[in-house]
Amino acid sequence: TWRMTFPEAMARFKEALVPRVASVNTFLKVGVTQGQFDALVSIYYQKGNVYAPVIIDAINDKALGVAASIFPYCARNKDKVWKKGLYDRRLREQHAFLTDDYGDLSTFKIWYRAPVGAADELYRVKPEDFR
Repeated sequence: TWRMTFPEAMARFKEALVPRVASVNTFLKVGVTQGQFDALVSIYYQKGNVYAPVIIDAINDKALGVAASIFPYCARNKDKVWKKGLYDRRLREQHAFLTDDYGDLSTFKIWYRAPVGAADELYRVKPEDFR
């Protein structure tokens, strides 16, 4: 079975982020904190134009409370089905948006196939993963 290493996955992820970061930068008309920007890029990465424009419009209108309140409602998959995992992710993004605190990022769940019904493994991040 082919497995991608964590550094390989991070390299692909960084590559995929470039156009999304550019899009968020284009749409924002006001300054934001790093946590706000990262939360926006995360939601844009996952849901593209579905939710990000509404949140960005609220930010551009300086309605940060409204923008933050939208995150938990963005927990539907492409089939418009509410998902607990997405909801939990949106709460983490909302927390980063409000506090610039990302929580513990030292361990990631990884799957070697589609995560639905598959057993996950925990991966402990090492400093050399980011070199």
